[in-house]
Amino acid sequence: MDIRLIRKTGLIITILLMLISGCASSLFFQYMKPEYKGDKKFNATVVVMPITAHLIGLENLESIVGDKPYLGGYASKSDIEYFNNYMGAMIAEAVVADVYGIDPLYHNDSLSFAYEQVHLNNETPVYMFIPQSGVITYRDIVPNFVLFFDHFRCYKSVEETSIVGVGMGSSRRYRISVDVEYLLWDNKNQKIASLGRLSKERTLLDTPDKNAYIMVLESVAKSIVRKSPLAFRQL
Repeated sequence: MDIRLIRKTGLIITILLMLISGCASSLFFQYMKPEYKGDKKFNATVVVMPITAHLIGLENLESIVGDKPYLGGYASKSDIEYFNNYMGAMIAEAVVADVYGIDPLYHNDSLSFAYEQVHLNNETPVYMFIPQSGVITYRDIVPNFVLFFDHFRCYKSVEETSIVGVGMGSSRRYRISVDVEYLLWDNKNQKIASLGRLSKERTLLDTPDKNAYIMVLESVAKSIVRKSPLAFRQL
């Protein structure tokens, strides 16, 4: 497991995001198109897609991105497996909708993307992968919305604190943090409904396990749904 010091990791992440990513003036943000505000969609159908770079194919990324700013993701194979296994389920728990995915083996030859700027009111525009292939069908289903994840980054770190006094020693606290960039696509009207860049983290007493991933992905899912046209499931 990749365990790194918090301070060093946090500094590197921040610098990279600010210098490389074509980001809004706020490092992390959420935005919903004005026409969707106040119009929550109950009982919609939503497909949660695998990470967009995997849909496109890593060998095709360069030709689509060109010389535009693109940070990409940092995630191990096991991180991506947790994402594929639980992100769709966490969205399903957070929304009043029929949710399908994530199917990591999903492939659609007709699905294509452009890497374009999206303007957010008066903020600096952000680059996102925008579907270009018309209405998207998923296993004979034409969903109302398709949720894409442009980037998925996962970081794990440990902080060791010295204990002074009786029983001197040290204690460790572990941290898992996840950064995502997402785009909720109105499939039937062929336009962006909402998008954002989120960072969520959990502090733990032990090394991150399945439950830690589930908790942090659950937090991501709730934030996505709350700032979207989708109806949030009230417990």
